[in-house]
Amino acid sequence: MQHDVGVAQLIRRRLETLGVSARQASLQAHLSHNTLRVVLAGARPTGETCDALDGPLELAPGTLRLLAGWPLPPERLHFSEEWARVLLELASPEIRQKVVGYLLAQTPRPARPTSSDA
Repeated sequence: MQHDVGVAQLIRRRLETLGVSARQASLQAHLSHNTLRVVLAGARPTGETCDALDGPLELAPGTLRLLAGWPLPPERLHFSEEWARVLLELASPEIRQKVVGYLLAQTPRPARPTSSDA
């Protein structure tokens, strides 16, 4: 599935950037030492696994959950340029559309000119 490829891609990229092994990241997330190897081999991580890995992989909360196609409660959304770039690059078209919607909802609208501005 498309989301599994995006999740594995992002995890590989973060492991390389951070200079840690899949085993080390799994243990830092308090998961089985083999969890990331299974995900990197193509298994879809659970929502809880995604949440546990965000911290050790230094990702914004909810990044892996959204990439894996799990729902994310609105209070867990983290709006940042980095978060959006990661999801827009790696996520499925459905998730990209949601990210754009989230970003648009957070963008302040310009003030309307009033009659006194004329």
